[in-house]
Amino acid sequence: MARFNEILAGRYNRFLQKLFVMKGAVPSPQLGGEVMPTLPFFSGVEHRYLEGWERFAMFTFQNGGAAQNATVRLRNPAGSNVVAVIEKLLDTNVAGAAANNEQVWLSNAAGDLTTVSAMVNTRLDLRTRPQPTCVLSTTINLAAGVGSQIAAYELPTNVNYDFIVCENQELTVLPGASYDVRNLTVNQSIAVTWVWRERFLEDSERS
Repeated sequence: MARFNEILAGRYNRFLQKLFVMKGAVPSPQLGGEVMPTLPFFSGVEHRYLEGWERFAMFTFQNGGAAQNATVRLRNPAGSNVVAVIEKLLDTNVAGAAANNEQVWLSNAAGDLTTVSAMVNTRLDLRTRPQPTCVLSTTINLAAGVGSQIAAYELPTNVNYDFIVCENQELTVLPGASYDVRNLTVNQSIAVTWVWRERFLEDSERS
């Protein structure tokens, strides 16, 4: 028999069971009614795994070429049933000879760029999978931007640009979506550090 305000998203109950080492039935099968007092517990990145999240990180680098624009891409394959959230996107002008004119694009590119990065042991928590679902790739030349341009900035030599500085700026990457970072200054390299987390989509999130 269904309960009043029954909770059907299982990962929250799994989090409580694992965090407090509880046995038996689900510890929180339904929401409280009306008004109820709560006592919040500290929950940091070390608990992401208990909440169903897996965290990954990788540095990507691509040399530029004569009259060519270097680009890097993070893509969540269509049909993956995984949601990814980019926590950090750190762009660096690594000893370039000049300032870089760079852009960030949100797209639905179906494929990867020319060179796919080897994603071995990119996990940040040894309890998770060693390799993520998302794919990182690079190319020496992307003919044109794909999708919607969401940022543009000039990056001086030996300077970092942190695109995400608070939680509300984190970027959601659903199946079939990707993010490109493009260097519009020809013959200049591009270097991007990515930190992101992944989890499986709940049934209620798929529509």
